[in-house]
Amino acid sequence: MPPKDAASPDESVRMTLLRDTGLLASAAVGAYAALLRLLQSATGCDAAAIHLVDESTLHALTSVGDWPGQTPRAGSGCDQVVRQRQALHTHGPDAAALPPRSEEHTS
Repeated sequence: MPPKDAASPDESVRMTLLRDTGLLASAAVGAYAALLRLLQSATGCDAAAIHLVDESTLHALTSVGDWPGQTPRAGSGCDQVVRQRQALHTHGPDAAALPPRSEEHTS
């Protein structure tokens, strides 16, 4: 499937729905933190996060371990998922194609 342009009609709808949730402006919800701790425990990962993705930034809704609160969207695995509109597996064959984690971030 060819990559979708970030300015496509689907992206506009996605951004409207994301903004309408109010989650970008709210504090981390306890249920998300509990879910993330469960997933981290089950997978044995040192760091994990649940992200919301806007036009330019990955916002960690909740995170455990060494993970920034915000990172640039451009070139990230999350950017690939949004543009291609399909899952990206971070283990196995897809992992080699992942861009390196950005060091340009804010907490």
